[in-house]
Amino acid sequence: MATGNGYHPAAPTVNAGGAACHSGGLPRTGMTDFMEPVEIFHVKTEVVGCDGGGGPLGHPLVYLNLSRERVIECPYCSRRYVLDEGAGGAGH
Repeated sequence: MATGNGYHPAAPTVNAGGAACHSGGLPRTGMTDFMEPVEIFHVKTEVVGCDGGGGPLGHPLVYLNLSRERVIECPYCSRRYVLDEGAGGAGH
């Protein structure tokens, strides 16, 4: 009988609602579904650049567009950018 390795149980358990879940009771979805963003920045422009803070812990500069959604998360470092109410117009 397989017992799993602590990270991946051999078989999913079932919670009270009948949904399969990991040990610990969290639903089997992606890790990002329950992770909090590292930092939240309120911005006044629809385009922001993120480099993860630069330096040795940074990442390549990426430009994120907030024109469709007023909130976006950097795919590299999980910083969340929120467009301020009433703000708009493309930034550089």
